[in-house]
Amino acid sequence: MLNRRAVMIVVAIVAAASIIGAIIAFSFVSEPQLSKRNLVVASYYSDSVIRYDGSTGELIGKFASGGELDGPNYLVFGSDGNLYVTGYDSDNLVRYDGKTGEFRDVFVKKGAGEFDFGQQPLFGPDGHLYVVMGDPDVRRYDGQTGEFIDVFASENLVEPDGMTFGPDGNLYVGDFGQDDVKRFDGRTGEFIDIFIANGTGGLDAPLGLIFGPDGNLYVASGLSDQVLRYNGDTGDFIDVFVQSSGEIDNPAGIVFGPDGNLYVSGFDSDNVVRYDGKTGEFMDVFIEKGSGNLDGAAFLAFSP
Repeated sequence: MLNRRAVMIVVAIVAAASIIGAIIAFSFVSEPQLSKRNLVVASYYSDSVIRYDGSTGELIGKFASGGELDGPNYLVFGSDGNLYVTGYDSDNLVRYDGKTGEFRDVFVKKGAGEFDFGQQPLFGPDGHLYVVMGDPDVRRYDGQTGEFIDVFASENLVEPDGMTFGPDGNLYVGDFGQDDVKRFDGRTGEFIDIFIANGTGGLDAPLGLIFGPDGNLYVASGLSDQVLRYNGDTGDFIDVFVQSSGEIDNPAGIVFGPDGNLYVSGFDSDNVVRYDGKTGEFMDVFIEKGSGNLDGAAFLAFSP
């Protein structure tokens, strides 16, 4: 039989082991799972979507291609986990398995709703798919079947390119041809106002746009090689968040990553550059020029 001192020693050892085990378990739970989030980039000229490690930028390989896709430029992951890619030159929208990249179907076929020079696809609050068209307008398709529903917004658009739904539920569309951003009612598609006026803050050829963690609107200014920041409530210019400094040429897609930093694709520099998500300072070239045959780096997205 153990004496009292021996019992106390055993109890202490068991307690210590429990604490160590708890610390180890907590560390596994608390460790950010960034490595499981891959980054996919549309490669316009190589007619493919390329996948990279979301935490290191290392090439994994070609993720999606084929399936009647020609000139992929914008892409989005749907709530079903699949990847939807617009073919600018094939006038369609193709769906791929979000985990394997295997072709599933042509979700919106050529000519459906007069599909014409499709730009950014975006799933709205109503679950339907919105696509910017070169006609110019924004068209809505059934989020389950891909069938054409209606022309959702068209008033005052000249050459729309990128778009996003804001925290207020309204739709914001960057007009490449007018160097401005227009706002439409998120439920009816009615024109509300010019949210960012022509050339404000040096805006020149707006492409990708996104509301950031701070609630402000970030816009890729393609021809000035900058990312500009505007007040998310008023549209007033705040600052040049990403300066033109030679790392990026013709910024197209912008997205905040799981680490809170801003990732910007360079259509003409064929790369992806990372900037501090709070200050906009250059961090690194996250994906090197031409990695995996990246040619015409268009839009980008982190996997779910």
